[in-house]
Amino acid sequence: MPDKPPKKPPKDSTPLVPPKPEGTGDLTAIPEQSGQNSVPVISLPFSVADTPYEMMPLGETINHPDPPNTGGHPGIDFMWDRSVDIIACANGTVIFAEKTASHDKWDVYVKTDDIIIGYTTLETVEEYIKVGNKITAGQKIGETGFFGHAMIHWELERELRGTRFCPMAYLDEASRQRILDIWDKTKWPEMKGPFPHICNGYYRCDFCIQNGY
Repeated sequence: MPDKPPKKPPKDSTPLVPPKPEGTGDLTAIPEQSGQNSVPVISLPFSVADTPYEMMPLGETINHPDPPNTGGHPGIDFMWDRSVDIIACANGTVIFAEKTASHDKWDVYVKTDDIIIGYTTLETVEEYIKVGNKITAGQKIGETGFFGHAMIHWELERELRGTRFCPMAYLDEASRQRILDIWDKTKWPEMKGPFPHICNGYYRCDFCIQNGY
């Protein structure tokens, strides 16, 4: 496993609403999980064969200090020692696909029911990834960006570049176990000490608290 760089860019300085106390996450961002209205259900943005060696959790403030990043890291970063394909987590419609000036990588946002899934910091995207086009779960979106290591910054929100929230309540059971396994295997004590959860601080959600994640 390659040595970790001291910083893992890019930082996301998109302003968010003022921080909430831990454990008081927005319950409107959590779907019912016991049958009725349990939509959408999503998977992770990579195949089982392409499991990353490491991830950076929601709400960490070591590489994403607050300020300027209100609440810290507004998504989850997955890291690899090689380029991998990034795939759609669910069916949806592309609402944004641009190579951004901030990090010279591709950011793609796909609307799925009432949530928006962001696949950002991609090195390349497929030709059909254009605003208005529909994609299906498992379809290739692009390839991981390179910042000394391959990575994707992955996030969920209800409005484009609005307040992000924890994905754990939306994941299918297999994907939820996969992300728990990735976090468990992440060997990053300086990160996991102060930020022991997949979602932390401002982003700590009631679903994860209630289920002990």
